[in-house]
Amino acid sequence: MSPEPEIPLKVIAEKCTGCGLCVKACPFGALRMEPREKYDLPPSRFKKIVVVNEACTGCGACIEACRFDALELREVERAAAPGTEGYRGVWVYAEQRDGVIQDVVYELLSKGRELADKLQGRLEAVLLGPDITSKAQDLVAWGADKVYVVDDPGLAEYNTDLYTDAFVELARKYRPEIVLAGATSIGRAFIPRVAVRLHTGLTADCTGLEIDDEKRILLQTRPAFGGNIMA
Repeated sequence: MSPEPEIPLKVIAEKCTGCGLCVKACPFGALRMEPREKYDLPPSRFKKIVVVNEACTGCGACIEACRFDALELREVERAAAPGTEGYRGVWVYAEQRDGVIQDVVYELLSKGRELADKLQGRLEAVLLGPDITSKAQDLVAWGADKVYVVDDPGLAEYNTDLYTDAFVELARKYRPEIVLAGATSIGRAFIPRVAVRLHTGLTADCTGLEIDDEKRILLQTRPAFGGNIMA
């Protein structure tokens, strides 16, 4: 079993007021509010404190939102990111709920097909859940060259840890070059954890995706500064 990644964000308990501004600012769903009484903390007039999970990428968005200097980044030892040699293909996480493929998946397959063609690679989908093997043909009909299915009754109800473990195991084995997922509540919950476990980057809320032909890398466009500019 690989060691748990060290979280790059530190919460200064005596300064945290539990206002929740940082939770709203986090693009990766890495922060949540908890009652202070759950933790061994000094007495405070504030009832809640922010808690950080392993989805934190150290982007710093929460620090900018905090008015009380209650958050800071710390140096963490990270495993060296693997090179891209041997990584090929575009993956789409095919989110399903109660056996129904979500509409965003078909949008991603369309864009994924475009990216895969530019890379001269394959477009593949990942489908997790119980009794869903038959749904793979729907994804093929929408352009997927191949579908990886984890058909397990243990995935009947969404569980962040189980979904993360299943996706990471597939990614380590088959080594996709690019992964696309919808910005849904489920996508936001576990895909950042997948990125952390794989020591790779993640960009949320993209409005544009293109391939740099010379460098063979994904160019991502997303809103910045409250949507006033596109970066």
